[in-house]
Amino acid sequence: MKSTEAHDIFFLKEILPFHPWQHKKGTVERGEVWGNLACHLGRSSDPVFRVTQRSVRDRYLLLERRFRKKVSEDEKASGTSPEPSEEDAMMEKIISLFDEADKLNDSKKKKIQEEASQAEEMRNMSLETFKQSQERSQDGQPKQKKKKRASGADTMTFLKERVEIESRQRLEELELRKRELQMEKEAKEAELNLRAKKHEERVEQQRNATRLQQEQEQQLQNTNMALLQQQQQQTQALMTLLQKFSGKWNYLVKFLKTFTFRDRFIVLNCKMVCLFCIN
Repeated sequence: MKSTEAHDIFFLKEILPFHPWQHKKGTVERGEVWGNLACHLGRSSDPVFRVTQRSVRDRYLLLERRFRKKVSEDEKASGTSPEPSEEDAMMEKIISLFDEADKLNDSKKKKIQEEASQAEEMRNMSLETFKQSQERSQDGQPKQKKKKRASGADTMTFLKERVEIESRQRLEELELRKRELQMEKEAKEAELNLRAKKHEERVEQQRNATRLQQEQEQQLQNTNMALLQQQQQQTQALMTLLQKFSGKWNYLVKFLKTFTFRDRFIVLNCKMVCLFCIN
C-alpha cells in the first residue's frame, strides 16, 4: 500500500498512546507494542491501512532516518532549522522520547555493570588473605619470600578462610541478583497495571455505550406504545360514533328514497354538517 502524508501524520499521532519507547530495542515487549499498533491502524477507515507488525516498525525507522537526514542537511545549509511542519514536530517529539528512554536504559545497564564489576573486584580482593596483602610492596608487586612447607594448621586455616570468602561472595551475588529481579518485577507490575487500567477503561466505555443503546431502545418502545394506544382510542371513538348514528342513518336512507336526486344531495350535505358540528 502506498503511504501518503496523511497516512504518516495519522500513524505518528497513533504511536504516542502506545509508548513503544518504554521497552528496550529488540525485546519481545516492544514487538508486541508494534503488533498492537498494527492492529489498531488496521481498524482505521480514513485513512485505510494494510500493515503488519514488521511494516509498522520499518515505516517508523524509515521516517526517523529521513527526519534526521533532513535536519542535518538544513543545519548545514543555513545553520538554523526552518519552521517545522506538523509531521516534523511530531517526529521530533517521538524521537526525543525514544532517545531519552535509550539513555535511561543505558544508565541502568551501566549501573548494573558497575555493581557487578565492584562485586567481582571485592571477590578477587577477598581471595587474598590478610597475610598476602601485608606482603605486597608499594608498587603492587608481591615481595619475594622464602618457600616453606605449609603445616596442617596453616592448610586448615586457609581452607576455612576460603570457605568464608566464597560464602560472602555467594551472598553478595545473590543480593545483587535479588535486586535485579526486584527491578524487573516492578517494571512488569507497572506495565501490567497500565494494561489493566486501559482494559478497564475500554470495558467501561463499552458498558456505557450498551446502557445508552438500551435506554434509547426503551424510549423508542415507549413512544411506539403511546402512539398505538392513541390510535386505538381514536378507532374506538370512531366506532362508537358510527354505532350511535347507524339506526338513524338507515331511517334517513329510507326517507331519502322518497326525494328526488337533488333533494337527496341537499339532505346528505345537511347530514354531514350536523355530524361535523356534533364532533
